[in-house]
Amino acid sequence: MKPVYEIRSGALAGFNQLVPHLGGDPSALLARVGLPADCMRRPDLLIPIATLSQLLNLCAAEFECPDFGLRLANMQGVRILGALGRLVLDSADLHTALAVAQRYMALHNQAEHWRIKLEGERLVARRFDHFGDTPAAAQYRELAMGAGYRLIQDLAGQDIRPLQVHFHQQPLSPPQRYRDFFYTEVLFGQPGDCLVFDAELVRRPLCPPAPISTAISTSFPASCWSGTAAAWRSR
Repeated sequence: MKPVYEIRSGALAGFNQLVPHLGGDPSALLARVGLPADCMRRPDLLIPIATLSQLLNLCAAEFECPDFGLRLANMQGVRILGALGRLVLDSADLHTALAVAQRYMALHNQAEHWRIKLEGERLVARRFDHFGDTPAAAQYRELAMGAGYRLIQDLAGQDIRPLQVHFHQQPLSPPQRYRDFFYTEVLFGQPGDCLVFDAELVRRPLCPPAPISTAISTSFPASCWSGTAAAWRSR
């Protein structure tokens, strides 16, 4: 039996705003993939990654919106991470924040992991799926890459620009759409997904959290939270 990888419904942050903007009914679309209408008010609800992918694909087809994943990512930031966001925002600088996010990503998303490291004069953030290479997850992958970039901007500055962006898959939208989102040339059919930045980026301090970030979910059990935080700080 294949494992079922799950993700917090916080990964759909912005869904209830984006869908009406495109002329749709969020509750109706959620129901069509078997998700409760109130899941957007329950950001710690775990949903199968296959269900999330199905929802993204449904929306892209329903609204004839091939960049639906990118549009949703554009509305996100550190707030999607829930309890993990608390730990990230408690970091001294971006280098530490990214290390925390990498180490504890499973608190938010069991379906992927990131490897973030300095390679010479470059900071390279590589993304890896746990569920194999399936075309059905193409919208999800664009959401994941876009949300990863917006997270870094949210943490350390909206002026941050990658030097390169690589996708393993082929594009779902015209090339200019990706250039407009990532502010750089985006390459497809690459060995893997990655965001590449200047290594100087790791020196940046974190921006003061926006009010919405200070109100991120705290329903992660207190005992688990304190243990996780203590374990990290002891490193």
